[in-house]
Amino acid sequence: MSLLLGVDGGGTKTDVLLATRDGRVVARARSGPSNHEAVGLDGALAALSQGVTACLSAAGAAEGDVVASGWGLSGVDFPPDTLAYGELVDRLGLGGPRVVLNDAYVALRAGSPSGIGIAVNSGTGVIAAGRNPGGAVFRTLGVGAGFGDWGSGGDIVRAAVHAVAQEFTGLGPPTALTAGFLARTGAPTPSEFLERWWRRREVVVLTPADVWEVAEGGDAVAADIAERVAGSLTAAAAAVARRLSMDRPDHDPYPVVLAGGVLSPGHPVLRTRLASALVAELPAGRPARLAATPAAGAVMEAARLLGDLADTFCARLLAGAPVARDP
Repeated sequence: MSLLLGVDGGGTKTDVLLATRDGRVVARARSGPSNHEAVGLDGALAALSQGVTACLSAAGAAEGDVVASGWGLSGVDFPPDTLAYGELVDRLGLGGPRVVLNDAYVALRAGSPSGIGIAVNSGTGVIAAGRNPGGAVFRTLGVGAGFGDWGSGGDIVRAAVHAVAQEFTGLGPPTALTAGFLARTGAPTPSEFLERWWRRREVVVLTPADVWEVAEGGDAVAADIAERVAGSLTAAAAAVARRLSMDRPDHDPYPVVLAGGVLSPGHPVLRTRLASALVAELPAGRPARLAATPAAGAVMEAARLLGDLADTFCARLLAGAPVARDP
């Protein structure tokens, strides 16, 4: 059995995909977070090992059946990260060559099999990455708001909680986010909600969707957060495009792949604003939600190592690996 393995590892989950060399998906598995910045290198190794083992078991395969592997990992931010993850991958005992990349590049490959275009990923973190027709690549740092990478799920929720606090203290305008968050969390008063959030006395479960629902109801403060996210993500994509000379109006059209837990659900409040901003800033860009799991892009990177990246292979693989959308 000759199999290609692809891994998309992030701050909340790790997806693993196995496919044959003709692009037929034979197994997929999911394990916990594998970003070493969140769980450490030992935690990353445990998640990667669990996901790979489960996927091989589901396919009735062994480590030696893997002839090449691609690894898209959200903790690969600087050269030492590539080396560290490479050592972890080698400890898993898989066969064949392997390539370790930042996860934004496997999302790009999953949305653009040629690898040409720009990927904008917003989930646990934020990053934009691109590759031009000449093969040059560039990406934003993807290491957090302190370095300009703003617009993740956590950033969105924190901005909304900040707005609730501003209304409570009188420093900001009224917002329906307050009533929405009280209903969502069961807190009886804004003061109680803010105390819970600040002290982490109870787990307060909020998501970007909670913000977008309020924005959809006409709340100006929540809508402003959506505008800020769209502007920040567009600025990141534009920075990548400029570095790669892909911002020219006469450039051949290319996809702008929208990936990650914030963008893949495609809520209209954010999707409409983001698409409009991207089209205005990148005339040759064609925004599109990612339709296949980024792990499929990692499988493609593995296939590329063997020279197997044919159009028929890509089409079959993508058809068999739709993105798993959360309800």
